[in-house]
Amino acid sequence: MWAFTGSVLKVGVCDFIKDKKKKEVKRKKMKIKTKIAITVIILLSIFVAMLLAMTMAAKNKDTQEPQSSLELEWVSDDLGCFYVRGVASSDIDMDGITEIIVGTSAGYIYIFNGITHVEEWKSGDYGSISSLIVGDPDSDGITEIVFGDDTGYSNKLYVMHGVTHEIEWQSDDLITPIASLRIDDVDSDGTNEIVAGSWDDGTLNDAYIYIFDGISHVQEWISHDLHGEIRLDIDDVDGDGTKEIVCGTRDGYVYVFDGISHTQEWQSADLGCYVRGVALDDVDGDGTREIIVGNAEGYIYIFDGISHVQEWKSSNPDDRIGWISGLAVDDVDNDGVKEIIAGLMVGDILPTEGVGYVYVYDGVTHDLERQSDSVEQFIGCSGIDINDVDSDGQKEIITGGCGHIYVFGVSSTIPSVSISTDKTTYTTGDTMTVTINISNPTEDSVMFQWYWGVPQYSIWRSVKSATIPAGYANTLNFSFTIPNWGSTPFGNVFYVQLLDESSEVLDAEVAWWAYNPGVEAMSQVDIAEEIKRTIERME
Repeated sequence: MWAFTGSVLKVGVCDFIKDKKKKEVKRKKMKIKTKIAITVIILLSIFVAMLLAMTMAAKNKDTQEPQSSLELEWVSDDLGCFYVRGVASSDIDMDGITEIIVGTSAGYIYIFNGITHVEEWKSGDYGSISSLIVGDPDSDGITEIVFGDDTGYSNKLYVMHGVTHEIEWQSDDLITPIASLRIDDVDSDGTNEIVAGSWDDGTLNDAYIYIFDGISHVQEWISHDLHGEIRLDIDDVDGDGTKEIVCGTRDGYVYVFDGISHTQEWQSADLGCYVRGVALDDVDGDGTREIIVGNAEGYIYIFDGISHVQEWKSSNPDDRIGWISGLAVDDVDNDGVKEIIAGLMVGDILPTEGVGYVYVYDGVTHDLERQSDSVEQFIGCSGIDINDVDSDGQKEIITGGCGHIYVFGVSSTIPSVSISTDKTTYTTGDTMTVTINISNPTEDSVMFQWYWGVPQYSIWRSVKSATIPAGYANTLNFSFTIPNWGSTPFGNVFYVQLLDESSEVLDAEVAWWAYNPGVEAMSQVDIAEEIKRTIERME
């Protein structure tokens, strides 16, 4: 049996008086009232569909077990440093195998095979690596390693060939060492830039953003002093067609700069302490990018990328108070929902006294989905990279702490299903695309069911059902053209669920959308029949 039980909500559609003997004035007034009523029906239909959808999803997900902790797949030998400063993954030598590339505070760059974890290369001594990233800043088709150093008497930025390891360029001496790096066409001129945020001098002074041309390496811009070590990311966060540089600083602020004019667009209120991580993404899938930051009190903040309104502030899991030492956003478990991945340092700053954890939060609900066992402190201070580094079909979390590299597996142990539509309102002639993500990482098959409901008319139809084999993971797309369903608007619910052999619901999800009316009236019996025919025609 499927999960729709109990009474079905109904929406009464107003019957308007149609008296042909009324005066023309009254007919005109009636037309106005009808338009208002249709608008009200649309809103009410959507509300009813949403209410039913949320109720069903909540009811069916209440029985889920918490997802398991992150699996530690690999930890490196001690790299002989106090910090891992910079971690990245790429097929750096173009041999078809992804490598893990890291820099350390002891001054060395290491390259490890992503599958065997064998050390493939170690650089000479650069004093102290302050930051590291990989990319193709000069667009020559070769991946480069871009890194900053801190020798104690000079601070430079380097570009290293990813295959030969020769230094292609080094900057003049910078004011303070580089703490954060991005490679992006930030000013939309068709050429990548190297964007670097620096440390401060230890007194909350001399912290700058630098922009260098990716080909000529000419310095295009240096910001004013931002008074505190800078962590940054780049994206068109407000959707205006121009990328922004968003950075957090050690004195507790978040700044947004226009990528072309470099004008400061926004400055946050004081977050109270060191902003240690910055990420930009549409983390909740609402169509608007968000600014995600973490600070040295252990809190994660989410700000709307346009209005800058604070959307969420995390609590500290198990009352663990500590530093957020790194942040990333990705759909790490391939469930169709993005997650926030954070490194948290807990305890005394001395290496022997503190520990660290990696947390994974759902980007929509903000629930804590997964966490690692305790590892060394400052986990995430290297940055956090997400990639299928060992080519096993599942993404991994790659990060570093005080002296080790860690690779965590994030494959789910629970079947999951999600459904979404490409829009929320459709009219006659529109093409709808429905996306369904199904994952069954268990050793048993499960049953998939998809239902289509129109609560307003008490219509429920089975769309598709199938047995999902063990180990299955796939994204399915279905498209169909919206036919003419008459002149009355109504809300729709797509409901999907996965069941075990005893018909217990393992996971369930909903998507709602509204039909915007055509021109001719149609009975609900005809609508039900037309929905049936639409299901039969689905691609």
